[in-house]
Amino acid sequence: MAIVIFIFLPRVLHSATGIRDFKIANLSTFDILNIGGQIKTYQTETYDTCPVAKNLNYSDCEAVAGSGIAKFVISNIDTLLDSYTSGVIVSYHKILIDANAGINALKSPYASASTTIYARITNAAAFCYKISKVTLTVNNLPNVIIMGDSIVCGGTPIHLSFIGTYFGDAKFLSVSWSFLSAPDYKIASIDKTGILSGKEGGTATVKIGLQDTKGCVNETTKVITVTPTLKTISVNGAICSRDNATIKLTGLTANNSFRFVYHINNLPKFDTVKNIISDANGNAQFKAQLFSVNNKSLPANTQYLTIDRATDAFGCTVAFTKQVGITVYPLPIPNFSGDTSICSGNNFTLKSSYILQSGTSFNSDFWSSSNMNVVTVSNGYVTGISGGTADISYKVQDSRGCDSTFTKTITVTKSFPLTITGLKKSYCETENNIVLTGNPSGGNFTIDGVTSTSFKPSGLLKGNHLIQYNYTDSYGCKSFQNILVSVDSLGKNLANGGLGGAIKNRIFVLNGNTPNVGDSAVWTVLNNVAINFDNIHSPHATISGLAVGEKVVLRWTIFHGACNSFSDVTILPAELLRTSEYIIYPNPTDDYVTLQIRANYSGNLQIEIIDMIGHIFKNQIISFKEGLNTKDIPIDDLSIGIYLMILKNDLQEIKYKARFLKK
Repeated sequence: MAIVIFIFLPRVLHSATGIRDFKIANLSTFDILNIGGQIKTYQTETYDTCPVAKNLNYSDCEAVAGSGIAKFVISNIDTLLDSYTSGVIVSYHKILIDANAGINALKSPYASASTTIYARITNAAAFCYKISKVTLTVNNLPNVIIMGDSIVCGGTPIHLSFIGTYFGDAKFLSVSWSFLSAPDYKIASIDKTGILSGKEGGTATVKIGLQDTKGCVNETTKVITVTPTLKTISVNGAICSRDNATIKLTGLTANNSFRFVYHINNLPKFDTVKNIISDANGNAQFKAQLFSVNNKSLPANTQYLTIDRATDAFGCTVAFTKQVGITVYPLPIPNFSGDTSICSGNNFTLKSSYILQSGTSFNSDFWSSSNMNVVTVSNGYVTGISGGTADISYKVQDSRGCDSTFTKTITVTKSFPLTITGLKKSYCETENNIVLTGNPSGGNFTIDGVTSTSFKPSGLLKGNHLIQYNYTDSYGCKSFQNILVSVDSLGKNLANGGLGGAIKNRIFVLNGNTPNVGDSAVWTVLNNVAINFDNIHSPHATISGLAVGEKVVLRWTIFHGACNSFSDVTILPAELLRTSEYIIYPNPTDDYVTLQIRANYSGNLQIEIIDMIGHIFKNQIISFKEGLNTKDIPIDDLSIGIYLMILKNDLQEIKYKARFLKK
């Protein structure tokens, strides 16, 4: 038994118009085709009618002006292809191969520039399809610009216009004016000719739609600011005269700044109130000194504040006649009397009074000082603190909460701080008179309560003493300065300190007064001579090591509290104080040598006669007196030759040496 396989194979028939037809036939014989190494058998059936299709052009407008791209809804093309109204399937493809194969169908919206696509019209029941070529054309949107002001001052209308630009053979068709969103219609209105009027302060976005003859519509927007359209002004409650009133405003342009001009009743107009900023809801408020002119209270009645005009940050000035009534209460009238000057350290009392307005009663009062470092006040009791001026204020408040203050300037007089010059805190009883000086000059000095212009410690007892400087300035204010000084006695003076006598090895004994119990003392060298001290703090110290010809100046100082006393002593060896002249003659000689001594004191000398190799031939002691002395010394027992005569003092110091010839 033979098996027959039925396979439907599309066949492309080319017509002169380029339309592809596919038809099915019922064949009595089989066509055998070798496809991919396999034998496939096809059986044709009876021909059916295929759908009708035609080529066409389809246009749409740009999605975005100037892009050249339209978003085609390609299903809209279906009814334009003259296909069967039912029983057909239409699909669109970018290339012909995809259309024949029925693959890669395009989806709406199909974004494309001007191009050609292919439509496949399939009659599923008849197993046939046709393909049409569809030319897509993108029409440019017209350009549109809104012309005119962007500020609407108050309710003054503005006229908006537009400029349109068209492409290809398109021309103007129609225009429509509107707002972008519903809230914009609360801010302003606009008619079909573009005339825009403000309703209340704020911003609105105007939208225009421009359509050309090809049916392309383009839209653009413009932000319009409506300024200010003040709705209401208000103030809370009654206020006291000369107080500030808080004025609340509504219906302004949101987030804008304003300057208002206003007046009260028929009083002269006040100047501008600057930098009032509205919030996002178009509300604002400011404080105004409304109820005083030249610092005088207005009558107690209802006052009327009228805002005349407002100028905003855009330069729009709008006239208003908005008015609010405010009840103004009169103020109490305080007062006080008394002195206006005071000396520092003094005080006085001010007498206060007040007048209350009709319909009210006393609530409280309060005293204050503008500078409590200068003057203080408590319940009218004033105390001067330091030189300068300060305001004393008396405030009275009534039962309505209204208060008023009366102020006077108080001068506190105080001369600049006193000083006493030329004094120290402690003195010794031997110090000289001190002339007392005060600054500023012209005051009086007292010492222990006794008037004096000088201070003499030696005339006062040991102990503390009060020196006071009293001064009265030109305002009669008195001030004083005190200094407490102490006087102390001197230590025991050095009576007869000095040389105790020269002894062997040139040691000198010093004698000074013994200090009192509790005092201290010391020997010091004043002329920078290097010597040795023994018991430097003892009145009977000793010194040694003084070179021949050196003089030393010593001081014995006794310390007694802040006071001390001293005496000086000069030490010079006795030999240096005793001077002599020595001469020997004749020379040469044979029997004796004559020694002539001219001395300023009496004493002894040791005479030695030696030869040139040091042998001693004579050694004797001679005495001499102050004045001229002559001594003959025999030498007849000496051999002929040259000899030396040497004179020494008690300390074996050589005082004279001479050479002579024995013939």
